[in-house]
Amino acid sequence: MGKHAATGYGRFTRELTSFAIRLLVVAVLFFGAIFVLVTYVPDWLGDDGDEAVAQPAVESTTTTTEGSPSSVLGSTVSQPSTTSTSTVPETTTTTGPAERPATDITVLVLNSTARSGLAATATAILADLGYQTIEPTNSTPTLTDSQIQYAPGFGVEAYTLAGQFPDGEVVEYPNADPPADIVVILGTSYVP
Repeated sequence: MGKHAATGYGRFTRELTSFAIRLLVVAVLFFGAIFVLVTYVPDWLGDDGDEAVAQPAVESTTTTTEGSPSSVLGSTVSQPSTTSTSTVPETTTTTGPAERPATDITVLVLNSTARSGLAATATAILADLGYQTIEPTNSTPTLTDSQIQYAPGFGVEAYTLAGQFPDGEVVEYPNADPPADIVVILGTSYVP
């Protein structure tokens, strides 16, 4: 009896390995593209479908391919060699209502903490910024983080006002008849 070896076994192994590597590269590219789309495209489109977000200046690039071929997994790919760049000016488009100025917004500040005068201090700061303020008062229960509650239609303005309260969470006012356009309830983490 003689030794019998499968003919082409080494070739089969090389082809199988080559196929597996190609499949892995395609999978990495596919899932990488999905990751980029999920991570960056919502930022380009804006978080809210009702409002368009200002887009930064965009550079367009024209690429010509010529010259030095490169071998990638047994295929030939031409390398880009020349680019020319032009800049498109920044444009802003707004499809939703414009943000109201501070002078058109009423704000009520409530103190949910045991620190006396905290709401009065915050009210004075907001009045200096031009907001129409209502006499501050106390609130229960005690909150840890501040809360910026807005009446329907004042969400954009509430997020702008939230810049004054870094510990604050922005939420829609829970009842049908809010006492002001925006109600700020100061929590124990608020520092003026």
